[in-house]
Amino acid sequence: MKRIIYFIFLIMVYTSAADAQQKTVCAFRWQIKGALPAEDGHVKSLGFAGAINGISNDVLIVAGGANFPNGMPWKGGKKFYSNQIYILQKEGSKFIWNGNIKETLPEPVAYCGVTSTDEGVVFIGGENGNGLSNRCHLLQWNTIKNRVDIKPLPNLPLALTNVSATNMENVVYAAGGDEVHNSSNSFFSLDLKDAN
Repeated sequence: MKRIIYFIFLIMVYTSAADAQQKTVCAFRWQIKGALPAEDGHVKSLGFAGAINGISNDVLIVAGGANFPNGMPWKGGKKFYSNQIYILQKEGSKFIWNGNIKETLPEPVAYCGVTSTDEGVVFIGGENGNGLSNRCHLLQWNTIKNRVDIKPLPNLPLALTNVSATNMENVVYAAGGDEVHNSSNSFFSLDLKDAN
């Protein structure tokens, strides 16, 4: 009897394994829909590490970040932190960079925690040439005025960079990250609907 049960079990395992191998896996194909605009006489953008990226009112906001415009660090180049804000909008089947954005971040920053919420794009902490930051802001695309509205949020109790961020029902959660000398095990939350 044990042999029969064992034999049936083997047939079930083999059948399910064979079945799994025959299923089609969804195929994805990445496409370039827009490259950041070039700056300062460059032919193309250098790109930015640790940029703020998120969706607000159906546009992609890309802001801040860091790069080395004057050479890599091993060649004496100095890290540059950006305060620029870029907006990528969909027009028909194409994506177009909005060239009329005059707003900039309150300060240059990179490596923030970032999450897209119903209220806009929240960015938390990060770092720049002055060190780590505890500042938090909300970026909202204002469709009527064709601009980015920047709202300060309460600061974190401590300065963090590389913090993980997410949200659920307009409560933003920030976890981990790096302090000046240590990795952090902190976990914070902020209710965007609570004015206090």
